[in-house]
Formats: sequence, structure tokens, C-alpha cells
Amino acid sequence: MSFGTATIDDIKSKMIVISNTKEEKNMKNASIYYKVSFVGIILILLLVACESTPEGYMHGFERFVERVENNASSYTDEEWKDNDQQLRNYIEGYDEIKMSLSSDEKRKVGELTFRYYKSRVKSFGLNALGEIADWLDFINGFASKVNEDVSNQNNN
Repeated sequence: MSFGTATIDDIKSKMIVISNTKEEKNMKNASIYYKVSFVGIILILLLVACESTPEGYMHGFERFVERVENNASSYTDEEWKDNDQQLRNYIEGYDEIKMSLSSDEKRKVGELTFRYYKSRVKSFGLNALGEIADWLDFINGFASKVNEDVSNQNNN
């Protein structure tokens, strides 16, 4: 059986070619997706590795606080929650690297923490005094911890 000048076999062979072309495109797209994903994972691992060194930690913490200071007045409540979590991550990271930090770097960590909360408090209205009091207690506890670490380092 034939349609015009094309036979059923001709149509089948063209359909197979079209099908193979779509599969090749899908395979190429999948290959690109996996390559981009791989590069993304490598970049994330490099960023994490950089921040796990004392230099990377200090540089990342300083950039974070500077960003917060520059944008504090425009953050939404959700953005502040994200920033607060990021600060907690830096504070938790401090325990992992404090032995590698100099006394000046430890003082700088305390200063950066204070600068963050100073920006945080400035962004609040007066109706948030209860939350601010909780943060001040937290800051005081962390500052005492940093001072103790500096004193212990100086005594050794």
C-alpha cells in the first residue's frame, strides 16, 4: 500500500528517524542538566569548604553583616527570619573554629554579632521590645563566651 509516492515503509523509516532525533535531544538535555547540576554541587561544596576555614568564616561573616547593615530597613519578616538563622549558623560555626582564631579575630566575631543585632534592633518598631530583650540576653551570653575564649587564649 502506498500514499502518493511514499510507501508505508518510507513513512515508518521517517518516523523512526524523527523518534531517534527526539531521543537524542532528550539525551542531550539530560546530559546538560547533569553537567550543570554537577557544577552547581561542586560550587556549593567549595563555598562550604571556604567558610569552614578561619579566613573563610571571617570573610563570610563580615560580608553577611555588611549586607544586613545595608539592607536592614527593607527586609521583610521572612527575610529577617532567614538572616537570624544565618547568624545562628555563624555562631554555631564559631565553636568549630574558635581554636584557630586569634584574639583579634575572636573580638571581631563579637563585634560582628553586635553590629548585626544593632541593625536588627534599628529595623524594629517600639512594639517589639520583648523580642529585643530576648536577643539582648542572647547577645550578652555569646559576648561572655567570646570574652572567656579570648581570656583563655591570652592565659595560654
